[in-house]
Amino acid sequence: METRQGKQLGPPGPSPQVTAPSLLQSRWVLGPLFLLVSATYFYAAIVKSRTANLWMDEILAVSVARQPSLAAIWSAIWHGLELTPPTYDILLHYLGRLAGEGSGRLIWRLPSIAAVYATAVCVYFLLRKQLSPLVALLAFGIVLDSELFDFAVQARQYALSTLGLTIALLLWNNFPGTRFPKLQSAALWLVLSLCISLYFFGIIEVAVIGAAEAIWFLTRKQFRLGIWLSVVLTIPIAAAWRPLASHLASLYAINATAPGYFGRPTASSFIDAMFDVVLGGKPGALLLLAGLVLIGFAYLLQNSDLRPFAHENLPPQNPRRFALSRLEIILLSIFSLPFLTFALAFFVTKTFSPRYIIAAALLSAIAPAVMLNRLPSRRLVALALIPLLLGTMAGRAHAPLSIIPESATDALALLRTPRPPLPIVVGEGLLYIELMDSADPKTRSLLVYLERPADQPSPDPTNENLVKNLAAFRPDYRVQQQSRFLANHPSFYLLARPNASTDTTTPSLIQQKLIVGIVNQLGDAQIFRANANAGR
Repeated sequence: METRQGKQLGPPGPSPQVTAPSLLQSRWVLGPLFLLVSATYFYAAIVKSRTANLWMDEILAVSVARQPSLAAIWSAIWHGLELTPPTYDILLHYLGRLAGEGSGRLIWRLPSIAAVYATAVCVYFLLRKQLSPLVALLAFGIVLDSELFDFAVQARQYALSTLGLTIALLLWNNFPGTRFPKLQSAALWLVLSLCISLYFFGIIEVAVIGAAEAIWFLTRKQFRLGIWLSVVLTIPIAAAWRPLASHLASLYAINATAPGYFGRPTASSFIDAMFDVVLGGKPGALLLLAGLVLIGFAYLLQNSDLRPFAHENLPPQNPRRFALSRLEIILLSIFSLPFLTFALAFFVTKTFSPRYIIAAALLSAIAPAVMLNRLPSRRLVALALIPLLLGTMAGRAHAPLSIIPESATDALALLRTPRPPLPIVVGEGLLYIELMDSADPKTRSLLVYLERPADQPSPDPTNENLVKNLAAFRPDYRVQQQSRFLANHPSFYLLARPNASTDTTTPSLIQQKLIVGIVNQLGDAQIFRANANAGR
């Protein structure tokens, strides 16, 4: 019965029913899942950062950061200890001062850990208003479990550079609705300028924003002066760093022209990098396969009683006003990044590495999320994939890194075996640098690196030149001429790895018949007994 005012008399009607599928999208489920994914990431990143030894590129960065002053940092970079602007090294310098003497590995890697997590948060904010909440949460987790994790646990600038690009894309995406376009343009310029100032390939991040804005103009016929000014005004920043870049390129040219140079840009190296970074390597392939299986499983459940869990009625799509949405433009611009980077490497720098395109790992999170969001089974698939993500992410705490080599592990184990305190010649530069950082002080005092004889060519002198550069700043480095060392040390050990192509010392000693016999072997590392008088 109703009154004249239309109010219901009698007992109230039934309250709205909360179904299990709707509960899955509520904050009571999304919040705990978000915290669980975050906690798993920080667990894996902190454990890995505390246990994994610094690898060579990290040692170079930390060695520069440990210089006593900003002038000394600049001098170290100018002499080739680093091949980047000093911005990241200055950040580590003050972080090390704040942490105090004896800072552990975790301190140096904290900026990268925080940067990758912030990148995932930015991706979540980019997607949460355009995709299903569970799908956006899945993309958040994929970022943390992508190949970016390798760079979250190393003291290098690549994670911060990726964060810079992600923030720039977020600013670009939000530009149409902003009430403060001038402030947003200034923020975009600042972020892009910092990308360039972190490392020279940061100019590619500027090109990605330029590509996104060019696509915007082609599809909408709208010229946005604020975005273009943010891009164009980074030219003075790039020009300011050009003298340093040119100087370092001249120092590095002798390495890039060597016949066996590791960083030569080739089609095969580019394809391998695309598989590892964009597709996520084996973990990414496993996640993709699991997603396809779940989509098929959800399709089979459409006619069962579990249909409410497996099938979601998608909201009607508004008619498209433009050929491409903002999210699709962002995907295309990120997809251009590895190709732009490889072109710059092939035609200009003559050096290419998968780490140069690590920001393209954003594709492995955003692209699957966009495609999954268009399927009625998106809720089930996203929810079922999160436990798989948690498992693979937690496993990274103790698993070898995918892209970054952990080359000194076996050699360190061999060096812990007791033996007479004779000098230990290390055959290759990379291994010597890593052992001089991770071995105990007593062992370090025995390690020696022998310069390559002038009459013996090296397929790639990069690591030997880095040893010499570091020796100028590290008084504990023992770098000697081979002939002088052999004259003063009749008996010594040789630590070598047979598969190390840049080792010229071991072949030289074998050729002189100075190797007496093998002492021990573990994995790919071997210790030999050598005698300077054996070949006479």
